[in-house]
Amino acid sequence: MKQSQIALNLNTEFHEWAKHPMPYHGPVLLAWTTACCAMMTDEQESATSSTPQVFDYTKTLSAALSCGAFSYLKFMLQSSLLRNDELNLLAYKSVLRGLLLALFTAFSIERLLEHDALLIVDLYCELFSKQPDLCRLFWEEDFQNSRGILLEMTKQEFPFHLVPFVKIVTALAGDKHYAQ
Repeated sequence: MKQSQIALNLNTEFHEWAKHPMPYHGPVLLAWTTACCAMMTDEQESATSSTPQVFDYTKTLSAALSCGAFSYLKFMLQSSLLRNDELNLLAYKSVLRGLLLALFTAFSIERLLEHDALLIVDLYCELFSKQPDLCRLFWEEDFQNSRGILLEMTKQEFPFHLVPFVKIVTALAGDKHYAQ
C-alpha cells in the first residue's frame, strides 16, 4: 500500500472520530491536524506529489478543540503515572513540546487562543515547570528562532493581562542561568 493511500485511510478514520469526539481523541486529533498541515505544505513544495489534496484539517482541529484536547493533555501531565518517574516525564514533556511548537507554527496562535487561552497558558506552564532542560531549550532554540510565540503574545498583552505573562515567565525560569 502506498504511503499516500495509508494517509488517506488514516484521514478517513480521524474524520469519523471528529464526528463524535471523545476527550481522549483530542491529543491524537491535534497531532493528525498538524501532520495534515505538514503534508499539505510538503505537497505545495513538491511539484510531483502523488498525494491528492483532500486533507481537510479544519474538522479535526475543531473536534480536537471542542472535546477538550488541551484539558486532556494537562490532565495527562498531572497524572500520578508520571509524577514519580522523572525520565518518562521529561520524555513525555519533550514530545508534547514538539506538538505544541508544531501547532503554534501550523496555525494562527490567535485561533487556538480564542478557544481557551488560559488553559493553553496553564498547559504551557505545566510543560516547562520544574524542567530546566526544557527551559534551556526554550531560551536557546525556541525563543531565538521565533517559536516562543505564546510568550510574545502574553508579553504584548502585559500589563493589561498580567497573570498569563507572569505564569509563563515563572515557568520558563526553571534554569538558573536563564532565571537571572
